[in-house]
Amino acid sequence: MNGGLGSYGRCCVALVTLLTFGAPHPASAATFVKGDVFVSIGGGKINQYSSAGALKGTLDTTTNATAPPGNETGMCFDPQGRLYTTDYDAYEMSRFSNTGTLINRPFGPSTNDFPPESCAVDQAGKYVYAGLNEGDDSLQKIDVNGNLVNTFFVDLDQYGISAIDLNKDGCTIYYTSEGNFVLRFNVCTGAQQVNFASGLPGPCYAIRVRSNGEAIVACDASIVRLNSSGAIIQSYNPGSEGDFFSLALDPDGTSFWASGYSSGNVYKVNIASGAVSTTFNAPLTVTDTGSAGLAVYGDAATPDPGYARPKGATPLRASLVPAFKTCTSPNRTHGGTGAIAKPSCNPPVQVSDFLTVGSPDANAAGANAVGSVTYIALTGNSATVADEADVKINTSVTDVRNKAGLADYTGQLQESATFRVTDRFNTRDAATQPYNDTGTGQDTPFNVTIPCVATGSTTIGSTCALNTTADAVIPNAIKEGFRTVVQMDKVQLFDGGSDGLAATAGNTLFMDQGWFAP
Repeated sequence: MNGGLGSYGRCCVALVTLLTFGAPHPASAATFVKGDVFVSIGGGKINQYSSAGALKGTLDTTTNATAPPGNETGMCFDPQGRLYTTDYDAYEMSRFSNTGTLINRPFGPSTNDFPPESCAVDQAGKYVYAGLNEGDDSLQKIDVNGNLVNTFFVDLDQYGISAIDLNKDGCTIYYTSEGNFVLRFNVCTGAQQVNFASGLPGPCYAIRVRSNGEAIVACDASIVRLNSSGAIIQSYNPGSEGDFFSLALDPDGTSFWASGYSSGNVYKVNIASGAVSTTFNAPLTVTDTGSAGLAVYGDAATPDPGYARPKGATPLRASLVPAFKTCTSPNRTHGGTGAIAKPSCNPPVQVSDFLTVGSPDANAAGANAVGSVTYIALTGNSATVADEADVKINTSVTDVRNKAGLADYTGQLQESATFRVTDRFNTRDAATQPYNDTGTGQDTPFNVTIPCVATGSTTIGSTCALNTTADAVIPNAIKEGFRTVVQMDKVQLFDGGSDGLAATAGNTLFMDQGWFAP
Protein backbone atom coordinates (compact mmCIF):
# COMPACT_ATOMS: atom_id res chain seq x y z
CA MET A 1 0.00 0.00 0.00
CA ASN A 2 2.36 2.68 -1.24
CA GLY A 3 2.57 6.06 0.37
CA GLY A 4 2.17 4.60 3.86
CA LEU A 5 -1.56 5.43 3.77
CA GLY A 6 -2.49 2.90 1.09
CA SER A 7 -5.82 2.67 -0.68
CA TYR A 8 -7.66 3.21 2.59
CA GLY A 9 -5.65 6.30 3.51
CA ARG A 10 -3.90 4.31 6.21
CA CYS A 11 -0.57 4.38 7.95
CA CYS A 12 0.47 2.35 10.93
CA VAL A 13 0.55 1.30 14.55
CA ALA A 14 3.31 1.96 17.09
CA LEU A 15 4.93 1.46 20.44
CA VAL A 16 6.70 4.48 21.98
CA THR A 17 8.38 6.11 24.97
CA LEU A 18 9.27 9.76 24.62
CA LEU A 19 9.96 13.07 26.29
CA THR A 20 9.23 16.52 24.93
CA PHE A 21 9.25 20.14 25.90
CA GLY A 22 6.74 22.98 26.24
CA ALA A 23 3.74 24.10 28.27
CA PRO A 24 1.16 21.49 29.36
CA HIS A 25 -2.27 21.48 27.73
CA PRO A 26 -5.50 20.48 29.46
CA ALA A 27 -7.12 17.18 28.47
CA SER A 28 -10.59 15.75 28.98
CA ALA A 29 -9.34 12.30 29.86
CA ALA A 30 -9.32 10.22 33.04
CA THR A 31 -6.36 8.85 34.95
CA PHE A 32 -5.15 5.76 33.09
CA VAL A 33 -6.19 2.41 34.54
CA LYS A 34 -4.74 -0.96 33.60
CA GLY A 35 -6.78 -2.35 30.72
CA ASP A 36 -7.91 1.04 29.37
CA VAL A 37 -8.13 1.04 25.56
CA PHE A 38 -6.93 4.02 23.51
CA VAL A 39 -8.19 4.41 19.91
CA SER A 40 -7.22 7.14 17.45
CA ILE A 41 -10.28 8.70 15.79
CA GLY A 42 -8.70 11.31 13.49
CA GLY A 43 -8.27 15.02 13.88
CA GLY A 44 -5.33 14.48 16.21
CA LYS A 45 -7.64 12.98 18.84
CA ILE A 46 -7.57 9.72 20.77
CA ASN A 47 -10.54 8.27 22.65
CA GLN A 48 -9.95 6.59 26.01
CA TYR A 49 -12.24 3.65 26.83
CA SER A 50 -12.56 1.34 29.80
CA SER A 51 -11.84 -2.35 29.23
CA ALA A 52 -15.62 -2.78 28.89
CA GLY A 53 -15.81 -0.20 26.10
CA ALA A 54 -17.20 2.77 28.05
CA LEU A 55 -15.87 6.14 26.84
CA LYS A 56 -13.82 7.79 29.60
CA GLY A 57 -12.49 10.83 27.74
CA THR A 58 -10.61 12.17 24.73
CA LEU A 59 -6.96 13.10 24.42
CA ASP A 60 -5.98 15.81 21.94
CA THR A 61 -2.55 16.13 20.35
CA THR A 62 -3.69 19.53 18.97
CA THR A 63 -2.54 18.60 15.46
CA ASN A 64 -6.14 19.42 14.45
CA ALA A 65 -8.47 18.01 11.84
CA THR A 66 -7.35 19.46 8.52
CA ALA A 67 -4.07 20.24 6.82
CA PRO A 68 -2.96 17.76 8.14
CA PRO A 69 -5.99 15.54 8.93
CA GLY A 70 -4.43 14.22 12.15
CA ASN A 71 -3.80 10.49 11.85
CA GLU A 72 -2.36 9.20 15.14
CA THR A 73 -0.80 5.99 13.94
CA GLY A 74 1.21 4.71 16.87
CA MET A 75 0.76 4.67 20.63
CA CYS A 76 2.39 3.09 23.68
CA PHE A 77 3.31 3.61 27.30
CA ASP A 78 6.61 4.05 29.11
CA PRO A 79 7.42 2.55 32.54
CA GLN A 80 5.99 5.68 34.20
CA GLY A 81 2.66 5.16 32.44
CA ARG A 82 2.97 8.09 30.02
CA LEU A 83 1.35 7.70 26.62
CA TYR A 84 3.27 8.50 23.44
CA THR A 85 1.86 8.92 19.95
CA THR A 86 3.27 9.12 16.46
CA ASP A 87 1.47 11.96 14.70
CA TYR A 88 1.80 10.72 11.13
CA ASP A 89 0.31 13.64 9.21
CA ALA A 90 2.02 16.22 11.41
CA TYR A 91 5.44 14.56 10.93
CA GLU A 92 6.05 14.56 14.70
CA MET A 93 5.37 12.84 18.02
CA SER A 94 3.52 13.77 21.21
CA ARG A 95 3.53 12.73 24.86
CA PHE A 96 0.74 12.63 27.47
CA SER A 97 0.92 12.16 31.23
CA ASN A 98 -0.89 9.19 32.76
CA THR A 99 -3.75 11.54 33.57
CA GLY A 100 -4.28 12.41 29.90
CA THR A 101 -2.59 15.82 29.94
CA LEU A 102 -0.67 16.69 26.80
CA ILE A 103 2.78 17.38 28.17
CA ASN A 104 4.10 18.73 24.88
CA ARG A 105 4.72 18.23 21.20
CA PRO A 106 6.75 17.81 19.12
CA PHE A 107 9.18 15.27 20.53
CA GLY A 108 12.53 14.25 19.10
CA PRO A 109 14.32 15.27 15.92
CA SER A 110 12.61 16.87 12.95
CA THR A 111 11.09 14.38 10.52
CA ASN A 112 10.01 16.90 7.87
CA ASP A 113 11.09 14.61 5.05
CA PHE A 114 9.39 11.41 6.27
CA PRO A 115 6.63 10.86 8.84
CA PRO A 116 7.10 8.73 11.96
CA GLU A 117 4.60 5.90 11.68
CA SER A 118 5.55 3.57 14.50
CA CYS A 119 7.65 3.50 17.63
CA ALA A 120 8.95 1.18 20.35
CA VAL A 121 10.46 1.93 23.73
CA ASP A 122 13.23 -0.07 25.33
CA GLN A 123 12.15 -1.77 28.53
CA ALA A 124 14.42 0.34 30.73
CA GLY A 125 12.58 3.42 29.48
CA LYS A 126 15.74 5.09 28.20
CA TYR A 127 15.39 5.05 24.41
CA VAL A 128 12.67 5.31 21.79
CA TYR A 129 12.90 3.63 18.39
CA ALA A 130 10.87 5.41 15.71
CA GLY A 131 10.20 3.87 12.30
CA LEU A 132 9.69 6.33 9.43
CA ASN A 133 7.47 5.61 6.42
CA GLU A 134 6.52 7.18 3.07
CA GLY A 135 9.04 4.79 1.57
CA ASP A 136 11.88 5.68 3.93
CA ASP A 137 14.13 3.04 5.51
CA SER A 138 15.16 4.99 8.61
CA LEU A 139 14.84 3.58 12.12
CA GLN A 140 15.69 6.29 14.64
CA LYS A 141 17.07 5.78 18.14
CA ILE A 142 16.09 8.72 20.35
CA ASP A 143 16.94 9.27 24.01
CA VAL A 144 14.31 10.36 26.52
CA ASN A 145 15.48 13.97 26.25
CA GLY A 146 14.47 13.95 22.58
CA ASN A 147 18.01 13.76 21.19
CA LEU A 148 18.73 11.64 18.13
CA VAL A 149 21.27 9.03 19.22
CA ASN A 150 21.52 6.96 16.05
CA THR A 151 19.81 6.26 12.74
CA PHE A 152 19.73 2.72 11.38
CA PHE A 153 18.95 2.01 7.74
CA VAL A 154 16.99 -1.22 7.43
CA ASP A 155 15.88 -3.53 4.65
CA LEU A 156 12.35 -2.97 3.31
CA ASP A 157 9.65 -5.19 1.87
CA GLN A 158 7.17 -3.06 -0.10
CA TYR A 159 7.13 0.45 1.30
CA GLY A 160 8.86 2.06 4.27
CA ILE A 161 8.66 0.95 7.88
CA SER A 162 5.03 0.31 8.69
CA ALA A 163 4.91 -0.96 12.29
CA ILE A 164 7.60 -2.00 14.76
CA ASP A 165 7.79 -3.81 18.08
CA LEU A 166 10.79 -4.50 20.30
CA ASN A 167 11.39 -8.08 21.36
CA LYS A 168 11.98 -8.74 25.06
CA ASP A 169 15.70 -9.28 24.36
CA GLY A 170 15.95 -5.50 24.16
CA CYS A 171 17.81 -5.70 20.85
CA THR A 172 15.63 -7.15 18.10
CA ILE A 173 13.14 -4.89 16.33
CA TYR A 174 10.38 -6.81 14.51
CA TYR A 175 8.77 -4.74 11.75
CA THR A 176 6.49 -4.82 8.74
CA SER A 177 6.80 -2.96 5.44
CA GLU A 178 3.30 -3.13 3.92
CA GLY A 179 4.08 -6.45 2.28
CA ASN A 180 4.15 -10.16 3.09
CA PHE A 181 7.15 -10.26 5.43
CA VAL A 182 7.99 -9.66 9.07
CA LEU A 183 11.55 -8.39 9.07
CA ARG A 184 14.05 -8.03 11.90
CA PHE A 185 16.89 -5.67 12.79
CA ASN A 186 19.26 -5.83 15.76
CA VAL A 187 19.68 -2.35 17.25
CA CYS A 188 22.42 -3.57 19.62
CA THR A 189 24.73 -4.75 16.86
CA GLY A 190 23.36 -2.54 14.08
CA ALA A 191 22.85 -5.58 11.84
CA GLN A 192 19.95 -6.76 9.69
CA GLN A 193 18.66 -10.16 10.82
CA VAL A 194 17.07 -13.07 8.98
CA ASN A 195 13.39 -12.37 8.25
CA PHE A 196 11.05 -13.67 10.93
CA ALA A 197 8.19 -14.59 8.56
CA SER A 198 7.30 -14.60 4.86
CA GLY A 199 4.30 -15.50 2.71
CA LEU A 200 1.81 -13.66 4.90
CA PRO A 201 -1.56 -12.54 3.49
CA GLY A 202 -0.34 -8.97 3.06
CA PRO A 203 -0.30 -6.10 3.03
CA CYS A 204 0.68 -6.38 6.71
CA TYR A 205 0.75 -3.52 9.18
CA ALA A 206 0.58 -3.68 13.01
CA ILE A 207 2.71 -6.28 14.78
CA ARG A 208 2.91 -7.22 18.43
CA VAL A 209 5.46 -9.70 19.78
CA ARG A 210 4.29 -11.88 22.66
CA SER A 211 6.52 -12.79 25.61
CA ASN A 212 6.60 -16.44 24.41
CA GLY A 213 8.14 -15.44 21.05
CA GLU A 214 4.89 -15.58 19.09
CA ALA A 215 3.63 -12.58 17.12
CA ILE A 216 0.21 -11.20 16.17
CA VAL A 217 0.12 -9.32 12.84
CA ALA A 218 -2.69 -7.28 11.26
CA CYS A 219 -2.72 -8.06 7.53
CA ASP A 220 -5.66 -6.14 6.09
CA ALA A 221 -8.52 -8.68 5.78
CA SER A 222 -6.87 -11.12 8.16
CA ILE A 223 -5.08 -11.09 11.49
CA VAL A 224 -2.53 -13.88 11.82
CA ARG A 225 -0.85 -15.51 14.77
CA LEU A 226 2.72 -16.64 14.16
CA ASN A 227 4.61 -19.14 16.27
CA SER A 228 8.16 -18.45 17.48
CA SER A 229 9.49 -19.74 14.15
CA GLY A 230 7.35 -17.33 12.11
CA ALA A 231 4.83 -19.88 10.81
CA ILE A 232 1.10 -19.06 10.70
CA ILE A 233 -0.70 -21.14 13.32
CA GLN A 234 -4.03 -19.27 13.50
CA SER A 235 -6.05 -16.62 11.63
CA TYR A 236 -8.78 -14.26 12.82
CA ASN A 237 -11.35 -11.93 11.26
CA PRO A 238 -13.63 -10.61 14.00
CA GLY A 239 -16.66 -8.81 12.57
CA SER A 240 -15.65 -9.83 9.03
CA GLU A 241 -13.77 -6.56 8.64
CA GLY A 242 -11.77 -5.96 5.47
CA ASP A 243 -9.09 -3.56 6.62
CA PHE A 244 -7.45 -4.43 9.95
CA PHE A 245 -4.63 -2.04 10.54
CA SER A 246 -3.94 -1.58 14.26
CA LEU A 247 -3.84 -3.95 17.20
CA ALA A 248 -2.54 -4.30 20.76
CA LEU A 249 -2.08 -7.04 23.33
CA ASP A 250 -4.17 -7.09 26.49
CA PRO A 251 -2.60 -7.19 29.98
CA ASP A 252 -4.33 -10.53 30.65
CA GLY A 253 -1.75 -12.17 28.36
CA THR A 254 -4.44 -14.25 26.64
CA SER A 255 -6.19 -11.67 24.44
CA PHE A 256 -5.52 -9.03 21.82
CA TRP A 257 -7.45 -5.97 20.61
CA ALA A 258 -7.93 -5.02 16.95
CA SER A 259 -9.82 -2.32 15.12
CA GLY A 260 -11.27 -2.00 11.65
CA TYR A 261 -9.66 1.00 9.98
CA SER A 262 -12.74 2.28 8.14
CA SER A 263 -15.44 1.23 10.60
CA GLY A 264 -13.83 2.20 13.88
CA ASN A 265 -15.10 -1.07 15.36
CA VAL A 266 -12.89 -2.38 18.17
CA TYR A 267 -12.72 -6.05 19.19
CA LYS A 268 -11.19 -7.95 22.11
CA VAL A 269 -10.25 -11.42 20.86
CA ASN A 270 -9.17 -14.49 22.81
CA ILE A 271 -5.88 -15.63 21.27
CA ALA A 272 -6.46 -19.36 21.75
CA SER A 273 -10.13 -19.64 20.78
CA GLY A 274 -10.66 -16.58 18.56
CA ALA A 275 -13.80 -15.72 20.53
CA VAL A 276 -14.74 -12.03 20.77
CA SER A 277 -15.54 -11.03 24.36
CA THR A 278 -15.90 -7.24 23.97
CA THR A 279 -16.74 -5.01 21.03
CA PHE A 280 -17.52 -1.31 20.70
CA ASN A 281 -17.32 1.46 18.13
CA ALA A 282 -14.93 4.41 18.26
CA PRO A 283 -16.60 6.89 15.88
CA LEU A 284 -14.23 8.55 13.43
CA THR A 285 -14.38 12.34 13.37
CA VAL A 286 -12.56 13.44 10.22
CA THR A 287 -12.83 12.54 6.55
CA ASP A 288 -9.83 10.69 5.09
CA THR A 289 -8.74 9.35 8.46
CA GLY A 290 -9.37 6.02 10.14
CA SER A 291 -8.75 3.94 13.22
CA ALA A 292 -5.00 3.96 12.66
CA GLY A 293 -3.75 3.68 16.23
CA LEU A 294 -4.62 1.37 19.10
CA ALA A 295 -3.00 0.80 22.50
CA VAL A 296 -3.93 -0.79 25.82
CA TYR A 297 -2.60 0.49 29.13
CA GLY A 298 -0.51 -2.31 30.61
CA ASP A 299 -0.02 -3.90 27.17
CA ALA A 300 1.24 -7.45 27.66
CA ALA A 301 3.82 -7.02 24.89
CA THR A 302 6.29 -5.77 27.47
CA PRO A 303 5.21 -7.53 30.67
CA ASP A 304 6.59 -6.68 34.07
CA PRO A 305 8.38 -9.97 34.73
CA GLY A 306 6.95 -11.73 37.72
CA TYR A 307 8.99 -12.09 40.88
CA ALA A 308 8.07 -11.35 44.47
CA ARG A 309 9.29 -7.95 45.58
CA PRO A 310 8.39 -5.66 48.47
CA LYS A 311 7.25 -2.08 48.17
CA GLY A 312 10.31 -0.93 50.09
CA ALA A 313 13.16 -2.26 52.23
CA THR A 314 15.46 0.72 52.82
CA PRO A 315 16.83 2.47 54.73
CA LEU A 316 18.45 -0.63 56.22
CA ARG A 317 20.60 0.04 59.28
CA ALA A 318 22.91 -2.82 60.25
CA SER A 319 24.26 -2.24 63.77
CA LEU A 320 27.73 -3.54 64.59
CA VAL A 321 29.13 -5.14 67.75
CA PRO A 322 32.59 -6.56 68.62
CA ALA A 323 32.99 -10.10 67.27
CA PHE A 324 33.73 -12.90 69.71
CA LYS A 325 34.99 -16.40 69.00
CA THR A 326 32.67 -19.38 68.98
CA CYS A 327 32.53 -21.32 72.22
CA THR A 328 34.02 -24.76 71.53
CA SER A 329 35.22 -25.79 75.01
CA PRO A 330 32.47 -24.66 77.41
CA ASN A 331 33.24 -24.24 81.08
CA ARG A 332 30.07 -22.43 82.13
CA THR A 333 26.31 -22.62 81.53
CA HIS A 334 24.53 -19.58 80.11
CA GLY A 335 21.09 -18.90 81.50
CA GLY A 336 21.19 -21.30 84.43
CA THR A 337 18.45 -23.86 83.95
CA GLY A 338 15.46 -24.08 81.64
CA ALA A 339 14.93 -23.37 77.95
CA ILE A 340 17.67 -20.74 77.62
CA ALA A 341 20.37 -22.84 79.27
CA LYS A 342 23.29 -23.20 76.86
CA PRO A 343 26.98 -24.04 77.20
CA SER A 344 29.28 -20.99 77.42
CA CYS A 345 32.97 -20.20 77.59
CA ASN A 346 34.76 -17.99 80.09
CA PRO A 347 36.55 -15.70 79.42
CA PRO A 348 35.12 -14.33 76.13
CA VAL A 349 37.76 -14.03 73.40
CA GLN A 350 37.59 -11.43 70.64
CA VAL A 351 38.13 -12.67 67.09
CA SER A 352 40.31 -9.72 66.06
CA ASP A 353 43.99 -10.15 66.85
CA PHE A 354 44.65 -6.44 66.42
CA LEU A 355 41.68 -4.21 67.30
CA THR A 356 39.27 -3.57 70.14
CA VAL A 357 37.00 -0.86 71.53
CA GLY A 358 37.00 0.89 74.86
CA SER A 359 35.15 -0.99 77.58
CA PRO A 360 35.35 -0.79 81.37
CA ASP A 361 34.70 -4.54 81.49
CA ALA A 362 37.71 -5.48 79.35
CA ASN A 363 40.31 -2.70 79.40
CA ALA A 364 39.20 -0.04 81.89
CA ALA A 365 38.59 2.47 79.04
CA GLY A 366 35.28 4.24 78.63
CA ALA A 367 32.61 2.58 76.52
CA ASN A 368 32.24 4.87 73.48
CA ALA A 369 32.01 2.51 70.51
CA VAL A 370 28.99 2.86 68.22
CA GLY A 371 29.01 1.24 64.79
CA SER A 372 26.57 0.81 61.92
CA VAL A 373 26.25 0.50 58.16
CA THR A 374 23.21 2.11 56.51
CA TYR A 375 21.92 1.29 53.03
CA ILE A 376 19.57 3.78 51.30
CA ALA A 377 18.09 3.13 47.83
CA LEU A 378 18.23 5.91 45.22
CA THR A 379 15.64 5.33 42.49
CA GLY A 380 17.16 7.65 39.89
CA ASN A 381 15.42 9.86 37.35
CA SER A 382 13.72 8.13 34.43
CA ALA A 383 13.40 11.47 32.60
CA THR A 384 17.15 11.57 31.95
CA VAL A 385 19.42 9.34 29.89
CA ALA A 386 21.92 8.94 32.73
CA ASP A 387 21.55 6.02 35.13
CA GLU A 388 21.27 7.73 38.53
CA ALA A 389 19.87 4.72 40.39
CA ASP A 390 22.20 3.68 43.18
CA VAL A 391 22.41 2.68 46.84
CA LYS A 392 24.02 4.94 49.41
CA ILE A 393 26.31 3.08 51.81
CA ASN A 394 27.12 5.04 54.96
CA THR A 395 29.52 3.36 57.40
CA SER A 396 30.57 4.74 60.79
CA VAL A 397 32.39 3.20 63.75
CA THR A 398 33.70 5.18 66.73
CA ASP A 399 36.29 4.43 69.42
CA VAL A 400 38.41 2.01 67.37
CA ARG A 401 41.67 1.18 69.18
CA ASN A 402 44.75 -0.95 68.75
CA LYS A 403 44.42 -3.97 70.97
CA ALA A 404 47.96 -3.51 72.24
CA GLY A 405 48.15 -0.29 74.23
CA LEU A 406 44.64 1.02 73.27
CA ALA A 407 46.06 3.77 71.04
CA ASP A 408 43.99 5.23 68.19
CA TYR A 409 43.91 2.94 65.14
CA THR A 410 44.81 4.73 61.90
CA GLY A 411 44.81 1.83 59.46
CA GLN A 412 41.91 0.53 57.35
CA LEU A 413 38.85 -1.64 57.92
CA GLN A 414 37.17 -3.78 55.32
CA GLU A 415 33.38 -3.86 55.31
CA SER A 416 32.16 -7.13 53.85
CA ALA A 417 28.77 -8.55 52.93
CA THR A 418 27.52 -11.07 50.39
CA PHE A 419 24.82 -9.93 47.98
CA ARG A 420 22.32 -12.17 46.18
CA VAL A 421 20.64 -10.10 43.44
CA THR A 422 17.26 -10.81 41.84
CA ASP A 423 16.23 -8.37 39.11
CA ARG A 424 15.45 -7.94 35.39
CA PHE A 425 19.00 -7.17 34.27
CA ASN A 426 19.77 -10.57 32.74
CA THR A 427 20.73 -11.92 29.32
CA ARG A 428 21.24 -15.26 27.61
CA ASP A 429 23.79 -13.94 25.13
CA ALA A 430 26.87 -12.15 26.38
CA ALA A 431 27.41 -10.68 22.91
CA THR A 432 24.32 -8.48 23.26
CA GLN A 433 23.31 -5.89 25.80
CA PRO A 434 21.45 -7.12 28.89
CA TYR A 435 17.69 -7.28 28.59
CA ASN A 436 14.54 -7.48 30.62
CA ASP A 437 14.57 -11.08 31.87
CA THR A 438 14.09 -11.92 35.52
CA GLY A 439 16.86 -13.85 37.21
CA THR A 440 18.70 -14.47 40.46
CA GLY A 441 22.45 -14.03 40.27
CA GLN A 442 25.08 -16.02 42.11
CA ASP A 443 26.21 -14.78 45.51
CA THR A 444 28.73 -11.97 45.16
CA PRO A 445 31.11 -10.58 47.81
CA PHE A 446 30.67 -6.84 48.26
CA ASN A 447 33.65 -5.27 49.99
CA VAL A 448 34.26 -1.65 50.96
CA THR A 449 37.49 -0.23 52.38
CA ILE A 450 36.97 2.11 55.35
CA PRO A 451 39.68 4.60 56.44
CA CYS A 452 40.24 5.30 60.13
CA VAL A 453 41.32 8.67 61.56
CA ALA A 454 42.64 9.43 65.05
CA THR A 455 40.49 11.76 67.13
CA GLY A 456 43.34 13.11 69.26
CA SER A 457 41.26 12.42 72.36
CA THR A 458 42.63 10.49 75.34
CA THR A 459 39.20 9.04 76.08
CA ILE A 460 37.83 8.20 72.62
CA GLY A 461 39.65 6.14 69.97
CA SER A 462 39.67 6.59 66.22
CA THR A 463 36.65 7.18 64.00
CA CYS A 464 36.36 4.94 60.93
CA ALA A 465 33.81 6.27 58.41
CA LEU A 466 32.97 6.37 54.72
CA ASN A 467 30.00 7.58 52.70
CA THR A 468 29.95 5.90 49.29
CA THR A 469 27.56 4.16 46.89
CA ALA A 470 27.19 0.67 45.45
CA ASP A 471 28.01 1.89 41.93
CA ALA A 472 31.19 3.57 43.20
CA VAL A 473 32.37 0.23 44.58
CA ILE A 474 31.19 -1.96 41.68
CA PRO A 475 30.27 0.10 38.57
CA ASN A 476 26.71 -0.53 37.29
CA ALA A 477 25.86 -2.64 40.33
CA ILE A 478 22.47 -0.91 40.53
CA LYS A 479 20.59 -0.44 37.25
CA GLU A 480 17.86 2.15 36.88
CA GLY A 481 14.49 0.71 35.87
CA PHE A 482 15.27 -2.92 36.73
CA ARG A 483 13.64 -3.21 40.20
CA THR A 484 16.30 -5.00 42.21
CA VAL A 485 15.89 -7.23 45.25
CA VAL A 486 19.20 -7.69 47.11
CA GLN A 487 19.42 -10.38 49.77
CA MET A 488 22.30 -9.99 52.20
CA ASP A 489 23.97 -12.13 54.77
CA LYS A 490 25.32 -10.31 57.84
CA VAL A 491 27.52 -7.24 57.51
CA GLN A 492 31.02 -7.66 58.95
CA LEU A 493 34.05 -5.42 59.52
CA PHE A 494 37.57 -6.87 59.31
CA ASP A 495 40.69 -5.25 60.71
CA GLY A 496 43.69 -4.34 58.56
CA GLY A 497 45.95 -6.96 60.06
CA SER A 498 49.46 -6.22 61.27
CA ASP A 499 50.06 -3.66 58.48
CA GLY A 500 46.70 -1.92 58.77
CA LEU A 501 45.83 -2.54 55.10
CA ALA A 502 42.51 -4.07 54.09
CA ALA A 503 43.91 -5.42 50.81
CA THR A 504 46.65 -7.60 52.31
CA ALA A 505 46.40 -11.02 53.93
CA GLY A 506 46.27 -11.76 57.63
CA ASN A 507 43.20 -9.68 58.52
CA THR A 508 40.77 -10.90 61.18
CA LEU A 509 37.13 -10.22 61.99
CA PHE A 510 36.67 -7.11 64.16
CA MET A 511 32.93 -6.37 64.27
CA ASP A 512 29.85 -8.39 63.39
CA GLN A 513 26.26 -7.40 62.73
CA GLY A 514 24.30 -7.53 65.95
CA TRP A 515 22.75 -5.56 68.80
CA PHE A 516 23.61 -4.64 72.36
CA ALA A 517 21.26 -4.53 75.36
CA PRO A 518 22.67 -2.09 77.95
